[in-house]
Amino acid sequence: EEEKIAAFAAEIIKSQEEAEALKAGKREEADRVLAKLSADKEENDRKRDEMEELINRLYFEEQEEKHRAAMAAKAESAEAAKREMMRANEEQLAIKRRMREEEAAEDEMFRRKMFEKFAEEDRVEQMHATKRRMKMQEHKREVERLAAVKKAMYELQIERELEEQRGRESAEAAEAAMVEEERQRLLRDHAAAMNPPPALLIVYPIVSAVNGDSHKNAEVRRGLQPLVDLATDVRCVVLCMQGLLLMDTSGLEALRQLQRALRRRGVSLRLAEAEEQPLSLMRRAGFAAALDGGVAPTVAQAVACVAAPPPVPAPEAP
Repeated sequence: EEEKIAAFAAEIIKSQEEAEALKAGKREEADRVLAKLSADKEENDRKRDEMEELINRLYFEEQEEKHRAAMAAKAESAEAAKREMMRANEEQLAIKRRMREEEAAEDEMFRRKMFEKFAEEDRVEQMHATKRRMKMQEHKREVERLAAVKKAMYELQIERELEEQRGRESAEAAEAAMVEEERQRLLRDHAAAMNPPPALLIVYPIVSAVNGDSHKNAEVRRGLQPLVDLATDVRCVVLCMQGLLLMDTSGLEALRQLQRALRRRGVSLRLAEAEEQPLSLMRRAGFAAALDGGVAPTVAQAVACVAAPPPVPAPEAP
């Protein structure tokens, strides 16, 4: 009887030990799961913090870029008056550069998408390594071919647009030539119909008499030649230089030739309302002093040449 009691007690102790061991195993498993969940939470928090930092950095960089662009635009606006003559050329260069950049970015995006598409297809099909390399080379050649076709189409479109632009410019030039020819004919007819002939001819402003590039000596002389033809029966020609902001030596030489041609016909030449840069150039070159009465501040003061006796034609310098 005592042996049975001792065996029963031993079984009870063994059962208790097994239960304690099972509880200890469950506690260890719970602790391991808790540690893993804590590590995962810390990793997620770290990734979220990194993403927020990246977003904030990108936002501040974007704001800084906008601020720099705004400051650049403000500075460009302040200098716009000085760069007015170069504006058209700079805009064309900027447009072409932006188009090249956009085209390069578009080509790069196209290539990347095509590579990603082909790579995804390769992964789905689980190709052999050698076969996959061969397929990638084939895809690369296909991408290059498609990019070349796209580039050729773009260049063809650009060439077509340039051809259309050249056609428009040619039509505009022909129309401008017809308008200039008609304008000169009307001037000649109007001057011939005036009776008695006018004693004074005022050109206001001088830029209206030049139809072309005012920086080219030949075009300036061609534009001013109708003034010489109209000055046959007048005693004085007044040129208002208002609006002519810049003048180089070619423009000065054209004015010298106009003065010589008018003097040969006994006609006086007066200039009025000259801007700062052309007036400074004429004074440094001595042309202002050689004029009949110099450069008048206003057209009204220059008109006083009508009351003066006509100048004596001077002999041409060799």
